[in-house]
Amino acid sequence: MSCCSQRRQALPATPQLRAAFAADRSALETSAPARGVSSAGPQRLRYLGHAPLRLRGPFSARLYEVNALLRLIDADARDVAALLRTALFERADGAAHEGYPSEPPG
Repeated sequence: MSCCSQRRQALPATPQLRAAFAADRSALETSAPARGVSSAGPQRLRYLGHAPLRLRGPFSARLYEVNALLRLIDADARDVAALLRTALFERADGAAHEGYPSEPPG
């Protein structure tokens, strides 16, 4: 068995990922800008899982690869909502996501 075949078998798409991305693909035809055109810059996300994962962004068609050691990705802004809905990612930028409150107490 080749290396690539082993990797594909180790990374099956979960029903949760398929459902989140299917909803976004249907919205793509009516509301998204053209592929390759992003309305905002990339957004940093942190992978919360442990197993290696490879998935394609529903809007950008960009391939994202993460694992327990390579947790941070710069995701296309159009893919962020779908990636967050999988519950496998969280925003990595901003104090609120690093264990600090988003606003000062007071």
